[in-house]
Amino acid sequence: MKTGKFFTSLINLDSDIRRFEIEKGLYITSSLELKNIVIRNSLPAIGGLEYNSIIDNKVLAFAFFPDNINDKNKYTELRNFLFFIDNFITALWLIKDNSIYKELGYLSYNDDKQFYSNFIAQINSNYKGKKEVTKYSVSELKKSLEYYNKINTLMTNDNNFNYSELTPESDRLARAFYFINGARLLPDIGIKYTLYCTCLEALFITNTKNITRSLAERVEIIMNNRIPNVKSYIYKAYEYRSKIIHGKTFNESTLKKEEKLLKNISILDEICRITFKSILDSSILKKIFKSGTNEIEKYFKENYG
Repeated sequence: MKTGKFFTSLINLDSDIRRFEIEKGLYITSSLELKNIVIRNSLPAIGGLEYNSIIDNKVLAFAFFPDNINDKNKYTELRNFLFFIDNFITALWLIKDNSIYKELGYLSYNDDKQFYSNFIAQINSNYKGKKEVTKYSVSELKKSLEYYNKINTLMTNDNNFNYSELTPESDRLARAFYFINGARLLPDIGIKYTLYCTCLEALFITNTKNITRSLAERVEIIMNNRIPNVKSYIYKAYEYRSKIIHGKTFNESTLKKEEKLLKNISILDEICRITFKSILDSSILKKIFKSGTNEIEKYFKENYG
C-alpha cells in the first residue's frame, strides 16, 4: 500500500527526543536521522531553502498514513493535521510560556510525487513580545499531552467557517482560548495586554456591571492563593488596558521605564495559564464553564456570595 505523509517544523521548540507521539500516528522528533527519512524525496517539491530549513530546525512534527484519501479531501486532511499541531502548541503554553509556532505544513502522497501545502499563519511570541527558544523535557512534553487531549475536545475544526475559528458550538472556554492564542500571536505588547484581559473577561464576566471588581474577585477565587495579591494585578491590568485602548503606545525605551508593566503582563500570562489549567483539571469547573452564563453566575453566587 502506498503511504502518504505530513510534516511541518516547530519553530522555537527545543527538546531532545528521537520520537515522541502526540497522538496515534502523529509524532515530533529532533533526530536528524528521522528528519531525513521523513523529508527525503521532497526536495524537488519544496525547494532547497525549505529543505535545509527543515533539517536545520531542531524539531519536526510528522505523520505517515495509508494513501487512500480522495484528492478532494487532501486539503481537509492537511488542515486536520495542522489543527492538531495548533492544539499541541497551545498545550505546551499551558506548561510554560513560549514563542513556539508551526511552519509551512506539507502533505505528500502518491509516493512523494504530489504535494499539498496550506499555511495557517500564526507566528507566536512570548509575553515580552519576543521570539525565543524554549526547552522542554520529556516529562514536560508528557504533561502537555494531558491538556492536549482536553483541548481537542474543546476547539472546533469546522471548514465551513472561513472567516473565524469560532462557531455556534464554541463555548466560553473555546472563546477564551481563541483570545489567548490571539495574545500569543501578536508581538505588540499593548495589544497583547488587552487580549489577556479579554481572555479573562470571556471566561468570568456574566454581566456588564462592575466588570473590573467582579473579574478581580472571581480570578482571586480560582487562583486560590497561588498568586499573592492577585486582585491588585487585575486592577492594574485594567488601568493599563484603558491607557492602551485610548492611545498609549510602548516601544523599547518606554518599556524600560515601565518595568511594572512587563512584570504585570508576565503575571497576567501566568494568571491565564493557571485559570485554564484549573478549569481543565476540574470536571465540575469544566462543566460549569461549558454550560453558559447562568451556570457560571450561579456557581460564584452560591459558593462565594
